[in-house]
Amino acid sequence: MALLQEDRLSLSIDLEVPRWRDLSIVDRALALGVAAALVLGAGGLAYTMTTSPPGLAYTELYLLDSNGGITSYPSRLNVSPRRARSTACPRLIAAVMARAMSVSRSGSPAPR
Repeated sequence: MALLQEDRLSLSIDLEVPRWRDLSIVDRALALGVAAALVLGAGGLAYTMTTSPPGLAYTELYLLDSNGGITSYPSRLNVSPRRARSTACPRLIAAVMARAMSVSRSGSPAPR
């Protein structure tokens, strides 16, 4: 089952290069500013990629314990059993959020 040509999803883009003479002074200045920013950005990116500081090949990260070693890290993880959910925590969060919303709307804390 094929779709007819006119029923198919399509996209048409018509690009035209504007004439420089038809642009206003503001549009010309903006066009030159964008072109200069693109050239400077490409140049800065090329410079950064081609020149790297000597002696810095990679970065290391060590997670050490309070003694400066790695011996006291646990080798097993204990998973606690699931507990029944309490409704106090969501109610507290809702109250805090309502208070924050009243402060953000008026700019000062709401009276209690």
